[in-house]
Amino acid sequence: MKPIRYNNVRSTASLAINSQILSKDGVSRRLALTPDYAHNPGDLLRGTSYRCRETDWGLRSQLDHNAPLAEHLLGLVRVLDSKREAIRSLRDIKETRVRFSCALINDDDSAATFEIPASVITWCSELLEIDIMCMPRRGAVDHKQDDTPHPDIANLIEASALNRQLVEPDHAFAYLVATPDPVLEWPLDSGNAPAGELLPRPSVAAPLVVLSDLLEDAAASEHLRRVLDLWRTEGAKTAPRQLELTCLYAAERVFAIQEQLLPRAGGPIKLELPLLRQLAELGASFRIKVYPTPSELKRLRELR
Repeated sequence: MKPIRYNNVRSTASLAINSQILSKDGVSRRLALTPDYAHNPGDLLRGTSYRCRETDWGLRSQLDHNAPLAEHLLGLVRVLDSKREAIRSLRDIKETRVRFSCALINDDDSAATFEIPASVITWCSELLEIDIMCMPRRGAVDHKQDDTPHPDIANLIEASALNRQLVEPDHAFAYLVATPDPVLEWPLDSGNAPAGELLPRPSVAAPLVVLSDLLEDAAASEHLRRVLDLWRTEGAKTAPRQLELTCLYAAERVFAIQEQLLPRAGGPIKLELPLLRQLAELGASFRIKVYPTPSELKRLRELR
């Protein structure tokens, strides 16, 4: 069989469960499913010297990484739809977290778009949150990138580095719009754009746009919550049939320790249950656009 040739833009998704109470076998029994990976507290994580501090259980999408994020999530929903009550009972156990964990990989020099359909938003709003992470860009630092990244493992290096320093802070922006997605205008093209703005903004002519009013250095999840808060206070009296919440995101995906650059996953961007329920009420979908790194966007701005 020919090896799969991966695109520059890829994604993965899995059902991820962590617990201080249940063992990996206990999770498997409750779901009546065999995991793709599972660890008990104290187990070594494959390929690292780190030991798990809690039970770590995961069921991956069976699609290859070239598949769109939407297809990964729709496939997981089909597998898990008959397990709703079991998932709900797991979620209610103390010190147990159940979520969809998504890893986005963008090795392109341009923005990459990943979408979560309204049907997945509605399904998740009753059961589990969604975590989204942007994996280190291939070639950004001198390391071997695993094309089957586990988001939680990917962040262990960052979490354990007490003296880490981000090369550039993450940048984020969000807006709610009536689909189709509007034309985006770059502050790079504006001579009077605020110094902290690197990401584009929807055209003023876009239909029914609600824009975050937070600075770009606020966390992506804060931008998303802010947009929905503004919608409740400023939104139209009658919502259009199709709404989409969009997050624009740029992360350096490296950090520095003693002048050495190490890979770092950007995020997580959390779509928590209250936010998912608001989106489900609106019948809205979700889109995230992953842009080049902030330092690259700054360089482009300086060239203008």
